[in-house]
Amino acid sequence: MRTIPEIRKAIVQAMEAGQGIAELEAELKEARLAEQTDKEVKELAEIASTRLQTREKADHIVIKANTQREAIKAFLQQRNEAIVPLRKAIDKAKELPKMEEACYAEFHDGFYTGATIRGLDGQLPADFTVPYLEIGDGTKRQVYDVAKEIFYYLQCANGLLSALHILETKPVATVAKDPYD
Repeated sequence: MRTIPEIRKAIVQAMEAGQGIAELEAELKEARLAEQTDKEVKELAEIASTRLQTREKADHIVIKANTQREAIKAFLQQRNEAIVPLRKAIDKAKELPKMEEACYAEFHDGFYTGATIRGLDGQLPADFTVPYLEIGDGTKRQVYDVAKEIFYYLQCANGLLSALHILETKPVATVAKDPYD
């Protein structure tokens, strides 16, 4: 099949020669139709390709969401198992703040201890010491109310863990414009 420029050239030559151009007109129409059809098919192929890519992206997002959903379910199941001993620990820890108060009933800080033993030099045993609660490596002494703080954190941990749950939300997605709708 000849190209459109070749057919146009042939039509001009036929007109100059005074010949009929009906066959050339039909050939030109057919060539233009073929060209237009090829162009339209390419456009349609691009639309189909875009739709396929969009569908693949959507499928990938669904897979990601399902993976996350399964991770959340596994987390919540493990959380449920962790809460049971935590609640038992809270029950056991309820008495710690009261018990800690007894730890400071007699000597609650270094200044008080110093004032109490002033003037008793030589009267106390040589190996006499005063016990204090401390945290870690001994750099922080006289940790008043640490048991209350521990109990508070245990309750907070239990509350936070217990409050976690799965929430399914419907995201707002824009609708892609379809050129043929």
